[in-house]
Amino acid sequence: ATVNGQYAGMASGSTMLHPHSTGKWLYVDELDVTVNYRRQGVGTALMDFLEAHAKSLGCYELALGADTPNIGANKLYESRGPSEIEPANWYCYKLDD
Repeated sequence: ATVNGQYAGMASGSTMLHPHSTGKWLYVDELDVTVNYRRQGVGTALMDFLEAHAKSLGCYELALGADTPNIGANKLYESRGPSEIEPANWYCYKLDD
């Protein structure tokens, strides 16, 4: 995303077949807004784009996660009226020898 020619944010994701249904869904891997453009509608615009793109691909669902301490992101996602908010754990494994 750009605002007046300046980089303001990005989103990435993948469509997948759900293991428990026959439909496709869009998993949003990352949505990030640069510090200077937060709380100015960039995240909302990115989410609008992702939802429209998912619908155009025939997806029945869009899903993403956010770290609990990321209050701004969680407020944005909750304001959009999700059909479900699931508790989750995040596991990271260092792959150094």
